[in-house]
Amino acid sequence: MIRIKEKHRTFTNAFRMMAVRLAEMPGVMAQDVAEVLEIHPFMLSRWRKQYREGKFMNEATNTQVLDRETTAELKRRH
Repeated sequence: MIRIKEKHRTFTNAFRMMAVRLAEMPGVMAQDVAEVLEIHPFMLSRWRKQYREGKFMNEATNTQVLDRETTAELKRRH
């Protein structure tokens, strides 16, 4: 049997922070954020927990502007 190594994606703290902020917007479901950003919902849940615990604040303190496509997609869903 041949094993194919799967590609492992990594995300910056700034990206994680952006995802958490999107998920905390009023009327926005975390499931929708995960789908739009193409990440697993459990990953977003873990990032939200880490955010509450202050684990990735240092790099992500700069506010990142959300791209228009992501914002439009989330608005379209609600």
